[in-house]
Amino acid sequence: MDSDRLCHRMTMDCDRRCHRMTMDSDQRCHRMKMDSDQRCHRMTMDSDRRCHRMTMDSDLRCHRMTMDSDRRCHRMTMDSDRLCHRMTMDSDRRCHRMTMDSDRLCHRMTMDSDRLCHRMTMDCDRRCHRMTMDSDQRCHRMTMDSDRCCHRMTMDSDRRYHRMTMDSDRL
Repeated sequence: MDSDRLCHRMTMDCDRRCHRMTMDSDQRCHRMKMDSDQRCHRMTMDSDRRCHRMTMDSDLRCHRMTMDSDRRCHRMTMDSDRLCHRMTMDSDRRCHRMTMDSDRLCHRMTMDSDRLCHRMTMDCDRRCHRMTMDSDQRCHRMTMDSDRCCHRMTMDSDRRYHRMTMDSDRL
């Protein structure tokens, strides 16, 4: 029984790694692992029965790995800007970054196969906007309006806002 009144259990598993089991004051079971990369991983079984993996990386940021019911791996990162980023590796093996910004909008950052960065934003009008920075370095905004037409908003070099519409006969 340590001075912090926590009970630690050290286990040498078959993989010859040292696991530390801790029952904290919140009565949750934490598993500490020192892996071959010398990083300390903390495995936590929370009340929702999900397994969270806490990793302190070399950049001293705390990453939370969560295996949800959909069996996808989510990575929660609290960056220096104090925003919570959620990294998701979906079935399509693309990495999506979910960010709750100060404006409380949910932005989804996707690096597609075309290596363009798309930003999905659900605005207060509940429409889904797709922001794309193309090779010409112009910012295009894709909007699916209530009329189900796809509008492409482009800010050109003359700083004017152009709206491109793909009508139903072109979808």
